[in-house]
Amino acid sequence: MFDGLREKWRKSREAKAAKQAVYDAIATGDPAETQKALEAASKVEIDDQEKGLFVRAAIKSQNLQVFKEVLAYTDNPNIEIR
Repeated sequence: MFDGLREKWRKSREAKAAKQAVYDAIATGDPAETQKALEAASKVEIDDQEKGLFVRAAIKSQNLQVFKEVLAYTDNPNIEIR
């Protein structure tokens, strides 16, 4: 009975950790670290809105290499950057 709920919580925690790892990697400004975090994030379900926030964080970082890594990851014309 609780197995489904546990699985849902586990996936939620993994997604949250992956998202935070991407934000932390963007903050460091290291393109290689950002790429590793984005590869890990691609293994969990992240919606387009969150991907748009990744792009926004990369723009604020003012690091062109990091921005290119994030933009390559979010290669989706439906992403809206606010």
